[in-house]
Amino acid sequence: MENEKNQQAARAAEFRDKHIDTSDEALAAISQHKALTYAFAYYSGRQFDVQGRYLGNYPQDSYQAQLILRYLAEQKSNPRAQFILGKILDSKTGDALISQAEEGGDTFARLYSIYEFGCYMDAKKGRQLLTSFAKNIEEQSVKIDIYCMLSDDFNDHCQVLDDTEFDYRYIKDYQFKK
Repeated sequence: MENEKNQQAARAAEFRDKHIDTSDEALAAISQHKALTYAFAYYSGRQFDVQGRYLGNYPQDSYQAQLILRYLAEQKSNPRAQFILGKILDSKTGDALISQAEEGGDTFARLYSIYEFGCYMDAKKGRQLLTSFAKNIEEQSVKIDIYCMLSDDFNDHCQVLDDTEFDYRYIKDYQFKK
């Protein structure tokens, strides 16, 4: 019984030790992509490295995830962080962040705006926009989303607009370009 209690305490301590310093100074010292992976780990409870390898469970803490995303969005003007934060906030503030991310050149934010157009305005024109957008995209996760959308009826995928999750595909193939 004592041995099991010690093992459980050791696992809990190991789990707590995974937390990182989320001060502005500490976040400035790591790459933006690595910061995004920590934000995802805090959000989902699953940690991946910057190459996409699964590292195990991680302490789930949505506050820490949003803190990292806010730092990247506000202090570093990172368009992907703006997009992700906009998605998980799901409010007027979130919509403004997604628009800001699109202006900053984020491909998922642009894809999201094409989804909105196709779902709420004109599905046929939305398909045309997706087809032309796909020609200029290098990010594999965005391409996969586009081709999934194009393979079915456009309106079958409109529920993605209501999704407020921080999906791993948002950071999987992301390369920040200044």
